[in-house]
Amino acid sequence: LKHSVSSRRAGRLHHSGGFSGPIPAAGLTPPTGAAAMALNIMIFKCSQGQCAGRLFFSMEEVQDHCEAFGASHANVEQVDPESKVWVDPKTARYTTKEQQKQRWEAADPQAKFEEQTVTFVVELTRKRKEEQKRRDKFVDSVDQKQLETLATGKMYNRIRVAKALHFTRGQGLEAAEKWMADHEGEVDLDKLTDEFLNAVAAGAASGSGDVVMGDASADVEMLDPSVPDDRKVGDPNPSEVKEKINQELLKQVMEMGFDELRSEKALYKTDNAGLEYAVNWLAEHAEDADI
Repeated sequence: LKHSVSSRRAGRLHHSGGFSGPIPAAGLTPPTGAAAMALNIMIFKCSQGQCAGRLFFSMEEVQDHCEAFGASHANVEQVDPESKVWVDPKTARYTTKEQQKQRWEAADPQAKFEEQTVTFVVELTRKRKEEQKRRDKFVDSVDQKQLETLATGKMYNRIRVAKALHFTRGQGLEAAEKWMADHEGEVDLDKLTDEFLNAVAAGAASGSGDVVMGDASADVEMLDPSVPDDRKVGDPNPSEVKEKINQELLKQVMEMGFDELRSEKALYKTDNAGLEYAVNWLAEHAEDADI
């Protein structure tokens, strides 16, 4: 069953087969069980150039692919959920072409490809997306301003910083840096393993003092996003920013040659952690359009 993606109208794909949207063409026998699950999310395969054999699990993915690579990639083939693929479960790399599998194995002797079905790839992809959401949820649970200060301003590994902020919550940036120094050399310090995330979740559930993985991203915004920001370049920072600035630190930053507007913003973004943090933030964000 071939579909020629020709245009996007009202947010849906239109196919040369005379139908639109994610519904099977006439004459296609509806599958059951795992195959039905896979078909419901519309498994397609590209057959063009270097993308040949790449699988897509929704019409939206097909649309994005065509927009990124052009009209020559508009012809996609619907895939039988039980068709054969070669998969490396550890990395989730897969291919429908045996020659590609052989090239990957030659380039990486550690790669271990197994013969599986497309349905296996669907489930593996779903599982990995869920795992990524879980890791993102942990990173989002810590103070985002402090995370950016240490990860962007001082170039620490982002996951390492998130762990440090989690275990030193409320104690400040110096405590987080000390935690990282104390745990330097740990094998999985820069990884969010299932074992670590399970321990965090268990600690939160037992009330042991570990923090529930929530979302601290709201701490990042300087203003309420629901209120229109009509300030012009050079206008003073809003009062809700100014009132949180340590005036002694502000004086020190300005004495280094930075104007009041930027100095206040740097101290706000780094939670008044100190002169070094503010200056590092200013150096990192000097070219920002909204600095």
